Amino acid sequence: MSQKDKETFKEYAQRWRELAAQIVPPLEEKEMTKIFLKTLSSFYYKRMIASAPSAFTETVNMGMRLEEGVREGRLTKDEGSSSKRYGAFAKKKDGEAHVVQSHVKPRRPSVRRKPVPQ
Repeated sequence: MSQKDKETFKEYAQRWRELAAQIVPPLEEKEMTKIFLKTLSSFYYKRMIASAPSAFTETVNMGMRLEEGVREGRLTKDEGSSSKRYGAFAKKKDGEAHVVQSHVKPRRPSVRRKPVPQ
């Protein structure tokens, strides 16, 4: 099952929930949310998986906020621009170098001292 082209996120979630309600024995809320996330397009999945709540209703609300961001032009479903827009590491271009250096002071060898007789 997947979201149809002209279907809003909320409509898709309602349709999916109605189908999930027919499962016997009923799914637990956490399991239902986990399965629902797996049905989402990569646009929603990538943005929701790291912070997805275990409550189905909250997951739907999060999806609706993402959809609203797309409508407002603040987000784009264009997968090619996601690395620049959302802070992911972009692919290194040919001839481009990335260097990370760290300087660690060498440790002084520890000296064992003989115990002082008392």
